[in-house]
Formats: sequence, structure tokens, C-alpha cells
Amino acid sequence: MGTSQRRHPPVPSSCKSSRKSMSWTSIFGILALVLLCCAVAPVAGVGAVPSGTGSASAAAAAGSPIFGQVPETVTLKLEDYQQLYHSAFVSRLEREARIKEEEMEAGYKVKVERLAQERTRLQKEHTSRSSSRAGVWDENWLMLNYSTTVDCNLTRPALGTQLSPNSATLGGPVAMATSTFDMVFHIFDDAWTAVPIINTQDIVGEWSIQRQEARPGLTFAAAACNATEEEEEEQHTEPQQSVGTIWKSISFTPELLLVSKSWPNEKESRKETEKQQVQLYHTLLTNQSGTYRLQFKVHSHVQHNRNLHTLPLNFPYAISELGLHLYHDGGGSSANALVGEFSMEPAGYSEVVEKENCTIVKMRLPTTTALTLKWRPHATSPRGPGRSTGKSGSVSGAGGSGSTAANANADANANANAAGGGGGGQKEAELAEEEEVPEVQLATVRHEVLHSISENMLESWNRFNFAYDAEQPVRSVELFVLGSPRVTGVVAHGMQTWQLSQQKNVTLPDYSERQNGTLVQVFFKASVMTKDIVVIVTTESSVDASTGSIELPVIVARNVIRQTGHIAVVKAANIEVLEPDAPQQQRQQQQQQQQQQQQGREKQQLEAEKQASRAVLKCAASELPLSMRSRLDRPVVLAYRYLTANYGLRCSVFMHDELPTLNSLVDAALYQVVLLESQRMHKLTMVIQNSQQQYLAVHDLPQDAKLWSLRVNSLSTSPAKGRNGELLVPLLIGTSGGDHDGGNAALASIELAWMTSNHAPLGLNGSLALAPPRLELPITALSVELRLPEAYAFNFTGSMREVSIFSQKQPRAVNYQTDRHMVEEGHKFGVHNSYSSSPPEDKAGIRVSLPKQGKRYRFEQVLVVSGNAALNGDYSFVENNNNNTEAAHAGLIRGIASSASTAWSWASKLFQ
Repeated sequence: MGTSQRRHPPVPSSCKSSRKSMSWTSIFGILALVLLCCAVAPVAGVGAVPSGTGSASAAAAAGSPIFGQVPETVTLKLEDYQQLYHSAFVSRLEREARIKEEEMEAGYKVKVERLAQERTRLQKEHTSRSSSRAGVWDENWLMLNYSTTVDCNLTRPALGTQLSPNSATLGGPVAMATSTFDMVFHIFDDAWTAVPIINTQDIVGEWSIQRQEARPGLTFAAAACNATEEEEEEQHTEPQQSVGTIWKSISFTPELLLVSKSWPNEKESRKETEKQQVQLYHTLLTNQSGTYRLQFKVHSHVQHNRNLHTLPLNFPYAISELGLHLYHDGGGSSANALVGEFSMEPAGYSEVVEKENCTIVKMRLPTTTALTLKWRPHATSPRGPGRSTGKSGSVSGAGGSGSTAANANADANANANAAGGGGGGQKEAELAEEEEVPEVQLATVRHEVLHSISENMLESWNRFNFAYDAEQPVRSVELFVLGSPRVTGVVAHGMQTWQLSQQKNVTLPDYSERQNGTLVQVFFKASVMTKDIVVIVTTESSVDASTGSIELPVIVARNVIRQTGHIAVVKAANIEVLEPDAPQQQRQQQQQQQQQQQQGREKQQLEAEKQASRAVLKCAASELPLSMRSRLDRPVVLAYRYLTANYGLRCSVFMHDELPTLNSLVDAALYQVVLLESQRMHKLTMVIQNSQQQYLAVHDLPQDAKLWSLRVNSLSTSPAKGRNGELLVPLLIGTSGGDHDGGNAALASIELAWMTSNHAPLGLNGSLALAPPRLELPITALSVELRLPEAYAFNFTGSMREVSIFSQKQPRAVNYQTDRHMVEEGHKFGVHNSYSSSPPEDKAGIRVSLPKQGKRYRFEQVLVVSGNAALNGDYSFVENNNNNTEAAHAGLIRGIASSASTAWSWASKLFQ
């Protein structure tokens, strides 16, 4: 506090009256009393600042515990009082300052904690947004708007003007088109991000980059209210931006770079890099988030071939809309610049709008990154004797107004050129006459035909390649099929439809006589503009191979310059196809011997065939085009190449009788028998090579045989009974058409088990018939395994050879069943017991196994046909073992008892 502003408290009057009479002793006493009061005042609760009447001092003196009673007033100097007051005031300010400081520190800590919590919340929200965005979009940037406009100057210089070598005119070889690209993209986070722009191989210039920023001094509502009409119009032409924002031009800085970078990225997998060739791209690098707008121009060459213009375009990102502006001067030669034919690839919708100095083509395309534009101006020619005004072709997707305006301008320019009689008009007429090109040029045709001959059918595959001198719009092509073959199909790229019509007395090139046949008209889409067209036609015709001669069908392309091709003949049946010359000579000799009166007619026919065959040259199958050889699935028996369409080829065909062959064959068979007293268990296992047979007949089974099981291809099934009592086993069980050709398995396994009873027990000696059941199919290798009682000695006779070990392959069961299971997404196949589906059900049924009891005997026979496998066994009882003797005696007693029981039953029936 300054001295000028200090206000002193009033001095008591008692101090003024006694100031002069005070002695030094009293002064020292007063000072001691004041010091004592100052020391006791804080303890007694008395304030240090005295009042105007001295009541504070008296109160302090009265409350003092030392002096008992303190005087009410204290006399001291003004300087001392001011010093005491200043000390008390400063102490109070310090206390208040400390309290405020503590409060400020507590508030600061609270604000710091709140800011930390807010920062944590914002970081969590940012992480959540980034992770959710990464689930659908893994890049840190996103393209918001992408547009392209192509400008091409087609202005033709005035007549008489000398053209410079670098002039980009309509017919100049260095005509250029400028594509203006406008890209708007947004960068999400402040992290270094690479945005590929365009390939460095393109001619790029005039870079311009802008950043979207808030308009200074305007709120959202104020910006919406203060928007002028001009700004509203700009919003329709420029990319959309938020109200209250502006595009601000920026320059490249260390935080905003334009560099050349290879794509795909080097960090990607090698497999992806091998698939896509690594190329350099102009790339924008930045670490600042926001919305950017990048503009640049790309210059492309316009290819020119006669009056056809071709503009190939490659875009860094897929587009679906495009605008093409073709500028011209609008003078007398402007009609040459108007679009008469327009085509795009891939095909899309286009609309042509003709203006005074510009032709605008608006295109809507399927999403693509590569586009080829082709257009042809209207053809014009001066009117005069023997001349007519050129007509413009149709425009793909264009309205009627565009074509009408083009025709009107062409007619007006043609009339002006014809009316001008001066030197300039004559030069224009000469120039127009030199540049006049037919709208549709004739093509050369390369024909490839493949004939397949069977017993009653001749199928032909024809491929026509129409090659034009230059790319042009093709509306239709015509093919004439001679004779009566039926056209079964027509296929062509860009084809819209095709039609058939019967024609008679048609004049064809290279043919002296009129022909009858079928006219095939193939119509193409309006946007097809090409120099090569491929048409595939398939035909079929009924033939009779028993006549010994077949004439191959001929198809002639109409309105073409030339037609050449190759001919290939294959056979699909037991027929023999020979060359036409030798059979013709044989047929001539037979006709001369049998019918002498028709000799002249046959000579004329032979001469005509020889004359037609002069245009046909024989060639090797390896000389056929690759497109023909790739379709061959059988050997080529005849191959030719022809030079004119009038080739008239005839082939000689000889029929051969087809002999039947085996449809099925038993590859291996195993017959097992176990003899148990009066019962016998049988099991027959086979593997069959089957192609067409549905059932297998098993003969010579006993009537009382009890079937235990039948398994075909490891699946249980039921047999059927034939008309003559034989057992029919189905062979197509467990197979499907998708697994095997025709629904029949290459191999089929059969497991048949049965049991027979009521056999006479073995006596002391006797014989047994042990031959297997008879099959209708031949058996390649038959194996027999017998289990007979050990108490008997057996002597086997028959066609089978006894062996100790089988030398032939043994049949094994075949199974064509496969399980189909569905697993959840992300299933780990290596984890044990992770498969959640239920275990497959047992579809095989029971499997009969024969008991291993008795002595084993094995026999083999190779190639069993018509059941010629015979096996008989003579047995005799062997008395070398007590157990065997007892068993033999028991068997003999059982045999006698069984015979007596049977005799008694017959006798009782007889007496009844």
C-alpha cells in the first residue's frame, strides 16, 4: 500500500494532553506495557487494533491474567501505532492469500482430473471409431467424389492453310485429348497416409490442391443466410461442401507431399506382387486429417485411322459416368466433326448433344477403370451429277435430335460446297471426294468347319472370322447355308439377335448356278465397333451312311471380299470315311459295268466334282488352326483347306457291322463253405467290372437256402427273384450319375451269405458236391475255401486246382459313399473333438463272418465261363484218434436215427 493513500486512525485526546508532562520513566513503562499487551492479546482474544476511544486497550488490560486489570487506554507514538497496524494488516492479507491459493490449487487439481478424464474418453471414442471403421474400411482415407471430363479439339483448319507437323487436327497423327480429373477425398486421422493418384506413365500436369476449411467470421446459420446466388450456382458445379466451409488453396509442404511410389506396396505378400505388376504412381502423402480436393489434367493421344477416331482411357479409380466434349469451329467444315457413329467398350448408354461449336457426349457406364471410345464423323460429299449427300449412322444411346441436327448440318454443308463455283469450292469438293470412305467396308472371311459323321447324323461346327480393314460399326452379317441342313445355334460377341429364312434361286459368288438354302442373318448391337467379328454356327443334317457317299454341307458368307478356310472330318461310329477321289473312281467303274447307258451322265457328274475339288487341298491334321484342334476329342480322319467357297466336298462312307462285347465281367470271386454236421454256411464275395448291366443272376442255389445278408458296394440291400427261380442281385446300389459315367460304377462288390440245412450227416465214407453257384458272367479268377471236419480224409476231383496259398488277387469290398458335413465358420480342424456334428449312422447293416472250424482246403481256377467250375470230394473216416472215432460213431448213430425217422414218416403217410 502506498504512503500517499495511507489513512491513519484518530489519536486519542488523552495522549495529546499528557504528551509534554510525560517523563522518560513513564515512557519506558508504557512501552513495556504495550509490548506486554501485544504478547498477551492473541492469547486473550483481544484485537491488536485499538478503537478510537481506547476501549480495546482497556479490554486487553482487564483480560490479562498477569496484571489482573488492564487499563482501557494506552498512550503510544503515532509511528509505533502505524507500525503495529501495518503488521496486523499484512498478516491478515497473508492469511487470506494462503486460503485463496489453497482453493485455487484444489480447483486446478479438479480441472486437471476432469481434463484427463475427458482426454481418456476422447481417446476411447477415437479408438472405437477407428476400430469400427477398420472393420469395413482398412484405409485411413476415403474417396468422396470423383469425376472426369474429356475435352478434344477436332477443329479442322481452313482450306489453303498450311499444316504444321505438330498440329493436332482431326486427321493429324498427334491429336490429343485432355482429361480433367477432380478428386475429393477425406483423411480421418492425423497419421501419415498415402493416397495413390495416377500412373506416372501418363502425361499429367496442372496440379491444384485445396483444403476444406471453416469460413471465417460466420456461423452455420449466418453462412446459410448470406449465401449469394453465385455461390449457390457454384454448389451445383463444384463438389458438395458443408455450409459455412470454403475451399482454400494450399501448397505442398513437408507435411503435404506429392511423390512417386510403387503400388502394390512392397510390404504386401509376394503372391499379390506376382499377380499384379508393380508400377509407379503419383502419390499424395500427408499427416494432417481433413477433406482435400485435388485437380489435375491428363493428356492422351487420339488414334486416327481414316475417318475412325479411337481414344483409349485408363482411370486410377472406377467410374460410372463420363462426359466427352468434342470442340469444332462451327464453320463450313464443322459437319465433318459431328459424330455420326459412336461406340464404347465396355458397352453403356450414351447421349449425343450437338451445339454450335461443340458436340457433347454424355455416357453412363458399368463401373470400370478402362474405357475405349470410338467415333466416326458424318461422311460428306459435294452434290453434283452422279453424287449424293452422305448419310450419318446411328449413335449408341443418342436421342433423335442429335442425329437430325447432324444430318441437317451435313446437307447444308454439302449444298454450300456444290453451289460454290470458285476455286475454293472446287478444292473443298476435291478434298471431300478424296476423304470420302464407304460407311461399311467389305471383309475377308476365314472359315473353320469341323464335321462329325455318325450312322444317321452329320453334325457341323462352323467358325467364321470377319476381318475388316479398319474398326467400324457392324450392323449385321449374312451367311447362306446351301441345301437342307438344319441350323441349331448361332453365337457371336455383341450379337443382339439372329434370324433364319428360306431362300430360293440365290446368286452366290464362285457359283455359276443359282442355289437354294437357308439365309442366316446375325444382327449386332448398335454400340459394336470393331475390326474383327467371330460368328459360330452349328448345323445338323440326317444322312444315310449305307449309301456309301455323304456330301458335306457348305456355308457361304455373303457380301465379303474373299472366303477361305479349313475342313476337318471326324467319325463317331463304326464307319470308315475315305477320300472323295478313290470312291468316285470305284463308283464310276461299277456304274460302267452295270449301267452302260448312264455313262455320259456319270462322267459329267465326276467332272463337276473334280472341278469343284480343285479348290480343295489336302493337309495334315497338325496344319489345322489351333481353334479347331482345341475342340477335337477324336482323331481327324480327313483334313483339307479350301481357297474358294465353291468347294463341294463329298466323302465316301462304308458301314461296318457292330459286334457285341461284354458289358460286365467278374474280376475276382471267393467262395467259402463251412460244413457243420447237417448244416452248411456259404459266402460268395465278388468284384465285378460293370458298365450297363443292372442285375446279376445267381443260379443253382438250393430251394431251402436261407439268405442271411446281401451287401452291394458295402451297402445292405435285398435281392430279387427271377422268372426261372434264379437269384437277382442289383448292381447299381450306392452309385450315382455324378460319380460315374452313366450312373454305373466301374467296379461293384457283392457279398452274399446263405445257409443250407437238412443235409445228411457224414458217414464212414461218401462224396460231396462242393462246386460254387453258377453265374452268367465269366469269372477271371475263382478261389474256393472249404472248412471240413478233421476226422475225415478227403480226395478232391474236378476242374479246380488245390493250393496252399492263393496266388490270384482276392476280392475286396467297394464303397462309394462319402459323408457331407457342415462346420461353423472359423472351425479348427486340428483340434481334437472340435467337430460338432453327430457321428455318421451305420448304413452298412450286418456283415456275416464264417466261423473258423475244421480243416481248411483251398482251390483256384482261372477263367470260369458258363459255370464250368466243378469240385467234388470223396471222404472216408480216419480211425487214428479215439476222439475222432467217438465223433464218427456219434455221427453214424445220428445218421441212422435220421434215416429211420424219415422212413417212419414216409411209412405212416403211406398207411394213412
